[in-house]
Amino acid sequence: MPLHVLAILFSAVGAFRLPLRSSARRIAPGAARRVAPLGAAAIFEQKKGGAALSGPAKKTLKAAEKHLAAVAALEAGLEARTDEELRAEASSLKSELSALAPDAEEPADARARAFALAREAAWRVLRLRAYDVQILGGYAMATGELAEMATGEGKTLAAVAPTLLGALRGRGALVVTTNDYLARRDADSVGLVLRFLGLSVGLVEGTMDPGSDERRDGYAADVTYVSNAELGFDYLRDQLALDESELVLPKRADGGIEGLFWWCLVDEADSILIDEARTPLIISETTDPPRGKYAVSKDLAEAVLTNGVHYDVDEKSKAVTLTEAGYAEAARTLGADLFDAKDPWAPFVLAALKAKELLVKDRDYMVDGGAVRLVDAFSGRILEGRRYADGLQQAVEAKEGLAASNQTRPSAIVTFQALFRTVPVRLAGMTGTAASDAQELRDVYGLEVVPIPTALPIARKDYDDAVYGTVDAKERAAAAEVARQAAAGRPVLVGTTSVDASDAFVQRLTRDYGLDAEVLSARPDAAKREAAVVAQAGRKGAVTVATNMAGRGTDIKLGGSASDLARLYVEAALTGDDARAALLDVKAARDEMKAELVVSAAAEEKIALAKAACADLVGDDEAGVAELVALAADGRAVSRANAVTTTRDALDAVRADLAPTLDRERADVTSLGGLYVLGTERHESVRIDDQLRGRSGRQGDAGASRFFVSVRDPMFLTFGGERIAGLMKNLRVGDDLPVEAKAITEALTKIQKKVEEVNAEQRTNVLKFDDVQDGQRRALYATRRILLEADDASAASTFAAWTAEAVAATARSVDRDATPGDDVAAMLDTRLGQFFGPAAPLLDADARTKLDDVDALAEAPTVRAAADAILAGVGKNRPARPAAQSFTKIALIRLDALWADHLLNMNYLKESVQLRSLEQVDPFQEFQREGFELFMALQTKIKADAVYSMVQMARS
Repeated sequence: MPLHVLAILFSAVGAFRLPLRSSARRIAPGAARRVAPLGAAAIFEQKKGGAALSGPAKKTLKAAEKHLAAVAALEAGLEARTDEELRAEASSLKSELSALAPDAEEPADARARAFALAREAAWRVLRLRAYDVQILGGYAMATGELAEMATGEGKTLAAVAPTLLGALRGRGALVVTTNDYLARRDADSVGLVLRFLGLSVGLVEGTMDPGSDERRDGYAADVTYVSNAELGFDYLRDQLALDESELVLPKRADGGIEGLFWWCLVDEADSILIDEARTPLIISETTDPPRGKYAVSKDLAEAVLTNGVHYDVDEKSKAVTLTEAGYAEAARTLGADLFDAKDPWAPFVLAALKAKELLVKDRDYMVDGGAVRLVDAFSGRILEGRRYADGLQQAVEAKEGLAASNQTRPSAIVTFQALFRTVPVRLAGMTGTAASDAQELRDVYGLEVVPIPTALPIARKDYDDAVYGTVDAKERAAAAEVARQAAAGRPVLVGTTSVDASDAFVQRLTRDYGLDAEVLSARPDAAKREAAVVAQAGRKGAVTVATNMAGRGTDIKLGGSASDLARLYVEAALTGDDARAALLDVKAARDEMKAELVVSAAAEEKIALAKAACADLVGDDEAGVAELVALAADGRAVSRANAVTTTRDALDAVRADLAPTLDRERADVTSLGGLYVLGTERHESVRIDDQLRGRSGRQGDAGASRFFVSVRDPMFLTFGGERIAGLMKNLRVGDDLPVEAKAITEALTKIQKKVEEVNAEQRTNVLKFDDVQDGQRRALYATRRILLEADDASAASTFAAWTAEAVAATARSVDRDATPGDDVAAMLDTRLGQFFGPAAPLLDADARTKLDDVDALAEAPTVRAAADAILAGVGKNRPARPAAQSFTKIALIRLDALWADHLLNMNYLKESVQLRSLEQVDPFQEFQREGFELFMALQTKIKADAVYSMVQMARS
């Protein structure tokens, strides 16, 4: 939506308090609106992910129960206060907490006051009162832990109190989501609670221009809602700024680049901190690729080199390694040395082999419109704007017969591990499933996973796996089970692991049973209909086949969602599309259900009024209409703009028309056992399987889940499934009969855990290498920030120090090159003259004794005089700006350019040291040692280049 339209909408916001709807009423503290928490004993007996609560988690929950009692004790007193008194209390609390040292814990009574304030404010603004279990989850977040709360338990509302507490520290609070939509939704909804209490709420999203005041203002607010990608790229862009005015993230008083915000809460923390952490964020510049090398390497990989002879594929670690025979054959065929520094072939050959053996079309990537687009293995969605790195993107394009796209040369790079260990002082998280990755989250981020009990008992039945001997038998059995459940009218959600697996399963359902199932996958045509499909996935007889539905973060409501269907209907009507078609856009089993969905004439009249108001505001802009409907659909939004209020009236009318039919369906579906989730394959992570199960049984709903697996599934074959297949053969089990032997189930579970351990070990190994580069990044960016924020006096002092470093580096080069009998002093004077020209310092005896102590050398009169002379010369020849400012600009430009070269060199080093394991050396130790040498050389060259550029400017 155009920015001026948003301004109109939000300028019409009135008081924060919403009018009470007829169904909403105030319930006194202690009455039915409170859901009592489980007792301590029940909480501690609760198991998550097959493991009992950890000691630290038990300790947190015990403390949380005391905190809950303190919050409840304050509730009656706050209820009696006016809105102004609540804001005054928040202001007083902010004064107390902002006076604390950054590393100090807030007092327990202050924490309870903040939570009680948030609970009362949320009731007054949103008509939502946090359940006791939400207070428990909020406490875990407030203490810097990761709260694991089941789907539908209200993580968004639970996050309000700890976010308020973090914001009251007065040093900035971030709420990080997985995408712009969620950031805007939360800022516009629960953000109202924070605004009500007098805090400023900012939003940063992808539609804002880089470096804009909008972004700067968003980060300057007390609380900022932002996606992980936007935060990461803003951090990187700040490290490329050439002027202090270009920075958008807040500055620390000490000029550092760490701890920019006191509080950071990561939503869907397992996705961001574990899954997405594998892919770094990169700002890069494009260069023309050597297209010929990619084409030749592709032919070499496909026609000449053979798996098991010339190279080995490790499916477990997702790696390809050339054998000695492979190196020899590749070198002979190419007629070149694979590791020639001036014309290397090894990276291109290895990329071609990885593209051939490890990356599968329609699983790892898709080809759409002549372009290779990456698929998120965990959510099944297209990863917009992401590309494979290190030439792998071009290798895949060559494999698919596409023209090689431009290569990228990284200018700045950061991983999410590094970002979230750098930006906040206190990190916290919330998600639905994290227990299986608790150790990694603890080791990498210092986050303890704290499972929070549900407000209502989980009614879902999780059945044992049905294990088959062959993949075909498994798929036939799974399809038969779907058909059986659908025939009874029960909604079914089928989870697959790839796009092609979804397509194949849908074809089987159609061919064998005549079922016309919905599909959710990364294919553009399927992705466009996601909202319509999810809105009706819980309807009677609906069958939905989804690629890793687990990662989609959606709530499937039994009987369908009247609110979501109303939104689809109204949006279609406002854009001129067939609204009735949008309403019936579901391949459900029973047409009579569709006939019962009727929108009244009164509702149509309200839609007509909304359409007129919408046309005045956004015209025929479909994106603007969608944004408007989204704002109106959020019952917590308070805009009083005519277009919003009339659209909200239309939505309410349509929802009221549809609700009776869907309520009847909900009752029918509940009697049938609720949503049935069927997995066609175990995922490599137990956490993802748990997420798929969690689509069913939300908020105490009925439901069931079951996985159909084969011992011939790829994961089991790679990690020892042959032994299980042999065991099944010994048991003389037919292909069409499922095995329910305890030994088989335990063996499969062990394999899945082994895969998780291998993947975690790989991530840990990668993190070790990344940490080396992260340390270099922090050191370099700290130097950069000093330059960026330097005034003329400090810049001149830095230039003198860099001049001394250039002198010392020249002395080291003389020591390195001198032979016995050479006049070292004369050689040094000559080289200093070549470097500095007429401004070369004439080192006296005292200065020569300080060549090993740069700080002391910088204070030597001859060196200081040389630096001052160079600055004076630059000031004379370039009078437009102070010479010290010219130095900082030159230093920043050279630092950025040489850092980009260094990033490439470190990537090449990482590739090369892996090959040294054949020489019985530790690749990581080699990477550490040589990486340190490269970084020291980088620092010396940055300083020498900047000083030499100043010398040249002083002379011209």
